Amino acid sequence: MLSMRIKRGIAAVGIVCAFVGGMASSFPVNINGATVITIVNQVKLNKTKVTLCKGETLQLKVQNSKKNISWKTSNKKVATVSQSGKVKGQKKGTAVITATVGKKNLKCKITVKNCSPEATTKPIISSKPITTSKPVTTNKPVITNKPVATSKPVTTNKPVITNKPVVTNKPLATNKPVVTNKPAATNKPVVTSTPGNTAALTEEQVYQSIIKMKAKYPEGMSWTNNDYYRWKGGITPNGYGCVAFAYILSDEAFGSLPAKKHTDVSKIKVGDILRISQDTHSVIVLEVTNDKIVVAEGNYNRSIHWGRTFQRKNLEKDINYILTRYPNEK
Repeated sequence: MLSMRIKRGIAAVGIVCAFVGGMASSFPVNINGATVITIVNQVKLNKTKVTLCKGETLQLKVQNSKKNISWKTSNKKVATVSQSGKVKGQKKGTAVITATVGKKNLKCKITVKNCSPEATTKPIISSKPITTSKPVTTNKPVITNKPVATSKPVTTNKPVITNKPVVTNKPLATNKPVVTNKPAATNKPVVTSTPGNTAALTEEQVYQSIIKMKAKYPEGMSWTNNDYYRWKGGITPNGYGCVAFAYILSDEAFGSLPAKKHTDVSKIKVGDILRISQDTHSVIVLEVTNDKIVVAEGNYNRSIHWGRTFQRKNLEKDINYILTRYPNEK
C-alpha cells in the first residue's frame, strides 16, 4: 500500500485506486482535510489453468496477501492439494483447486493427462550422422626421431659420387611432428572452447555430450524449482527447476552457441529444448524418430528423469515453442 499527502486546507477528498488485473479504479474518500492516494494490489493465484501429467506436481501460490489460506480440491481422485498449496495429478480428468483467503475464493482449473513415463534404457538415434565417435584424424602423427627421407644420410668421409643431393644427419625439420592440435581421444564433440568449429556439429555428437551427464545427474536425483542455472544460450538466460536442468545439458553440448526460437515441429533435433504443457514445463530431446520423441527432464516429480517417451504426434500438439542451438538452423 502506497499513500501520498498532497496539501492541507483543500477539500477533504481522497482517491483510492485498486489495481485489478492490471487496470486501476478509483472512488472519493474523506480523510481529515487531506488528499490521500492509495494503491492496492489484487489478491490472486499465480496460476488459474494448468495441465499436469499423472504424478506431476505444481506449487500454487496466493499473491499479495499475508492472511491465512485454506486449500481444497473438487475431486481428490483427479488432483490433490496440500495445505501449502502443492498440487499433485492423480489420474486423468479435471478438478478445481480453491484457495480461500478471508472471504475470497480463488480458483485454478487442473487438467490431468495420462502421460506416464515409459521404461526406456538407452535411447536409439534413428538416423546416425555420417561421422563416427572416433576423432577425425586419418593418420597418427609421426613422432620418431628419424628424419623423413627416402635415402639414408651420408655418414662416412668418402666423397659422394652419386648425383643425388647430399642429405645430412639432421632432419629437414625438427624432431617433433608438426601437429597443431592433439587428436580428440574421447567421444566429446569439440564445441565448447571454439564455437567456430561447430558448423559440422551432429546430433550424434550432441547426444554423446548430453548422455555422459547422466553420471553427474543420475535418475531420481532430487531436482525442484529451487535449483537454478544461468544459461549461455541467451534469450531467457535465468532458469529454475526443469528449465535449469535443460539449460545445463544444452550448454554441455553446445558451449556458448546462441539459441534460436521457432515453432516448426518438423525440425526437432537431438539437443533441442521443448517448452510444453501450456508453457509450464521444459524438456531436452535425446532421440527423435518418425513416431516418438525421447527426452530428459528436471523437476519431474521433484527429481531428474531420463528417457520419458512421447508419441510424436501427441507431443507436437502440446509444444509451445522450440529452442535450438544448431549453427545452421534458421
